[in-house]
Amino acid sequence: MRLVQLGSVTSQLVSGRSKKAWNVQEFISNLSDLSWWGSVVVVGLIISILSAYAKDWIDILLGTLFSKWKISVSIKKRAREERVAILVVDKHEQIKALVRVNYFALRSVSNTIMAVLVVLMTTSWPYTANKNLAVLLLSVFTIFLMSLSISDGMRAYKLKSVIDEAEKTAANIKDAVNELEG
Repeated sequence: MRLVQLGSVTSQLVSGRSKKAWNVQEFISNLSDLSWWGSVVVVGLIISILSAYAKDWIDILLGTLFSKWKISVSIKKRAREERVAILVVDKHEQIKALVRVNYFALRSVSNTIMAVLVVLMTTSWPYTANKNLAVLLLSVFTIFLMSLSISDGMRAYKLKSVIDEAEKTAANIKDAVNELEG
């Protein structure tokens, strides 16, 4: 029985090689065919002409997209600078921001733990008729929990970076005042 299986595998390999060799021969015959070269040249010219006309549209589209992106970045930067200025001046706001950082970090960790528990529950699910549906729904729920965890973690990280920047700015201001007085 093993010899028969080995023979069928060998025959499949041989037929696979001959098929590949046939494709190479077909490719070589296509290279020598004038109609193939003509169609390649025609398609190349059409693509070249269309790209010349499409270039202007693409430039306009990307220009508007990047100008909107630049405006969005400048608005976000201005909002961050305003938030830093508020945190430098008001320690109460800084404490509130630190509480929010802890809240988002705790939510991120709890969502991760819940997602791990759902995965464990999915793997130990008893066999039932609707197991596939249950596993699918629990997998979607796990992905949702993990995306919430990532989102909350990023919010905590961004807010913490704003607080750190405010603390550095306050320290620089304090040093500058001390140098002027001393």
